[in-house]
Amino acid sequence: MVEERFENDFYLVLDVLRVIDAKKLCAQHDIEYQLLYVNTMWEQQLDNSPIWLKVEPYEVIWNKWTQDPIWASSGVVFEFTKNTSQDEIESTLKRNITIKTEGDRLLLFRFYSPKTLLFMSNYLELEQINDLCGRSKRIIISPYFKEYKSLIKCQNNEVKNNNRRLIISEQLALELLS
Repeated sequence: MVEERFENDFYLVLDVLRVIDAKKLCAQHDIEYQLLYVNTMWEQQLDNSPIWLKVEPYEVIWNKWTQDPIWASSGVVFEFTKNTSQDEIESTLKRNITIKTEGDRLLLFRFYSPKTLLFMSNYLELEQINDLCGRSKRIIISPYFKEYKSLIKCQNNEVKNNNRRLIISEQLALELLS
C-alpha cells in the first residue's frame, strides 16, 4: 500500500462533552490531544474544555469525524501549511475561544461547532473570516454535511502572522446568544 502524503497539516477541534468516546478512542490509538482551555481565561472550566489534536486524512479519528453524525456535528478541522509552528497553531486555536464585540464585551465562542460556523458565515466580512482563520488556510466542516459545504466560506485569503481577535457587532452577539 502506497502511503499518501498531504501538503498541509490538519487539526481537529472537538467538543468532547458531545463526543463522549473521543478521549477513549484517542487513548486506544495512542493519539495525543490537548485541552483547548489550558492557559486561557477559561482554564477553570477544563472539565468542559474541547480538545484539539493533529489528525491525518483517512486515519481513525478523521474517519470518525467524516462518517459519524455526532462527531461531524461536534468539531471542525483547521488546515495549516507544514511550515506553521506548533505555537502559531495553538495561538490560532486558543485565540478563537474568546471573541469581542464592538463594545469590547468578551464572549465565549464555540468556533468548533459547524452549526455556529454556518450561522456566522452569513454575517462575517472577509477580514473577519481571515481573523477567524488566523494562521490556518481554511476551516473545514465534515464532509458528512456535504449539503452545507458551499454555505460555509471559511477560506483564509490572507494567511499571515495574524494575531487579531475576531470582533463582531453587538447585533450578531445578541443573535449568537439567543
